[in-house]
Amino acid sequence: MEKKEGEEFLISKDCELETILELAHEIKKIDPDIILTKGGDQFLFPQLLYRAKINKINFQLITNLNREPSQEFLQEKFKYFLKDNLLSANTSSSSSSSFTSYGQIHFRSNPFYLYGRIHIDIETSFIYKEARLEGLSEISRICRIPMQIASRATIGRCLSSLYFYNAGKKGILVPWKPTTSEIFKRFTDLLNADKGGFIFESKPGAYEKVAEFDFVSLYPNIMLKKNISSETINCNCCLLHLDLDNRVPGLEHIYHICKRRAGIVPSSLSIVLERRSEYKKRKNNIGCQKNTKLKERYDKRQAALKWILVTSFGYLGFNNSKFGRIDARIAVCAFARDIMLKISKIVKSHGFEIIHGIVDSIWIKRNSVKSVNGFDNYKSYENLKKDIEDKTGFSISFEGTYKWIVFDSSKENSDLPALNRYFGIFQDGTIKTRGIEARRHDIPSLFAKFQGELLQSISTKNNIKDIIKIIPDLEGIYKRYRDLIYYKKVHFSELVFTKRISKDSDEYFNKGRKTIESCVIQLLSNNGKSLFAGQEIKFIITDFYNKNYMKRAIPIELIQDLNLNYDSTKYCKLLNDCYNSIIKYFK
Repeated sequence: MEKKEGEEFLISKDCELETILELAHEIKKIDPDIILTKGGDQFLFPQLLYRAKINKINFQLITNLNREPSQEFLQEKFKYFLKDNLLSANTSSSSSSSFTSYGQIHFRSNPFYLYGRIHIDIETSFIYKEARLEGLSEISRICRIPMQIASRATIGRCLSSLYFYNAGKKGILVPWKPTTSEIFKRFTDLLNADKGGFIFESKPGAYEKVAEFDFVSLYPNIMLKKNISSETINCNCCLLHLDLDNRVPGLEHIYHICKRRAGIVPSSLSIVLERRSEYKKRKNNIGCQKNTKLKERYDKRQAALKWILVTSFGYLGFNNSKFGRIDARIAVCAFARDIMLKISKIVKSHGFEIIHGIVDSIWIKRNSVKSVNGFDNYKSYENLKKDIEDKTGFSISFEGTYKWIVFDSSKENSDLPALNRYFGIFQDGTIKTRGIEARRHDIPSLFAKFQGELLQSISTKNNIKDIIKIIPDLEGIYKRYRDLIYYKKVHFSELVFTKRISKDSDEYFNKGRKTIESCVIQLLSNNGKSLFAGQEIKFIITDFYNKNYMKRAIPIELIQDLNLNYDSTKYCKLLNDCYNSIIKYFK
């Protein structure tokens, strides 16, 4: 709960009635505009209100939680939470839902809205986790959604609201269901059209003196500059006025784009792109340390807008999007592939080769040995950047040069590259990682800490030879962590795995699976906690190789012994895997 500056309070009463009354009194006294909770939707507020009803003070609590004087209004709005069977109702399918987003299943509990105040459950708010209140307020403002609703909404829902707003401004009716279907294509045309983004596959290994370039919001800018939207693809008004300017590259005989009217999607994205660009400009222009807070505000706002732009491309091909259409998505990919092919020629003409490239980013290395102090002249990169922008019409940023960078291989086949798993050190010492264990949220914090220490140790080395020289030191770090695990000197809180389940609890039981996840879900169910698809489980591995799968792990909710006997053998094996993923290309 947000408190006024300098004001603190602690509620500690043995009597439940007095505790709830004091909490209600403190809320009324502090009178916050925003209340932040952890699990406020799913458990905290429903349980608090349930216990208040048992103690016959529920309306006093509701009145103090809200700034609404009408008891009739509040009684109507909170009637669901005042049910006699509240605890069972709050875990029923009618009050919660599971949904799929970008291949992952998420769980959404029944929202506990306040009136006159704003309640944000930080455990369920994706936008708050990514960009805090600054980013949430920016999304709420630009997408025209109340902050309480925006905090619980998906980025796709926020984006849809922005589309609806712009459609309303243009006087366009929003269809109840998407009405535009994919155009018919011959089999050969489908093969040529449905290719996705362009990828330059890297050869797994370690590289020195590599530069990175990233396009600035490439796909949203393609939608904006090329006027790509569901209603602008193959419009009827331009059939008699077709030329190269409104044809889709590589698919000229299939698609054309309207030149007479701006689409809803590009019209909506223009304001997002402009505002993000302005926030980034203001952030970079702040050099004084006294303005650190202001710099952070700009950064949070632009980060929130970035998620809108990232989502816009995926939503363009979403079958339930009112202004989405798979043909529009195919057109964006076609323009992006054309741009990447142009880049490959430009890079080669400047004496570089592409080491790796994925969708809108490229990593390049000089063909011949022409460098200054071990690195190519900064001016050569600036010339390349300008040439790319002039010939493609899209802005690209020079991210910097790496002392060294490692592109990892697939875990299934060491000869194949992992497209988005790499780590490296920029010339200024900045560490950049993608896809490795230290970046993942599902592995224990100890492993992330371990890899972070390894990366810090090798970040000071300017080349691969220098790293090879300190392999014994890295081995020492590994042995130290291994001994901590083996001799049970690590607290179990650093060994917690987090997994998002893909099915409801009963579906795991019906299929008779004997996995770690099944063990944890069964133990929770035996203790009265049922889970829905999309919810997370947190657990410790206790005996991974036990034939009785019910003894392989324990959920953190059931841990009673602070000296928990975890499976040191399994954890040491996982630690070794984390170690090898960092040093295998330096051996």
